[in-house]
Amino acid sequence: MRLFGEGREGGLHQGSINRRIMVGLMALRNAGAVIELKKGDWPQVPESAVQIYEPEELIAFFAACSDTEKLIFQTFLFTGFRAREVSTLPWLEINWRGCTLPVRHRPQYKFTPKSYEVRDVLVPPELIAYLKEHRKNSTSALVFPTSPHPLRPNYGGDSPDAHHLELCKEIAWRAGLNCQNCVTKQGECRSGPYCHAWYLHKFRHT
Repeated sequence: MRLFGEGREGGLHQGSINRRIMVGLMALRNAGAVIELKKGDWPQVPESAVQIYEPEELIAFFAACSDTEKLIFQTFLFTGFRAREVSTLPWLEINWRGCTLPVRHRPQYKFTPKSYEVRDVLVPPELIAYLKEHRKNSTSALVFPTSPHPLRPNYGGDSPDAHHLELCKEIAWRAGLNCQNCVTKQGECRSGPYCHAWYLHKFRHT
């Protein structure tokens, strides 16, 4: 029960807390411990509707993108990758012939897949073709690195880009797709790229 409490204090989602407790229980029971915890003792996880982008939203969003921006978010959409899975994707790991993009441990970028979920994801050949074209102008080991500094040629351009969320919101604002109702710490949705309805994990759900 103390572990349940610590998970709550740490701000974890109840589903994540329950999964961690389950792993601990299995380990203890396999070691011979008797745990008096019944099904009804588990805190309930509230169910929430999965939010997805509608086709007309995606059409308008991609129409407002530059070629590179379009490729970034097509990669999010067609792979279901999380933010760091995209930002640390290196050219050398792409299986061009098999049309798959990988998720691997990448210690050089301090990246470990969530839940150690190492995998290969099949993508459309069209996405592979766009990536091949994009590679012709790339000088980085990463597919989507940080942009080079405009005034300092030796600064930037070779590390994972951590600003894809901000870019997503900027494109949605540019395309006129903000919901016009929400307010964030950065500002009002109706006045800038701050809309809660546009976020990276929603591409994964879609």
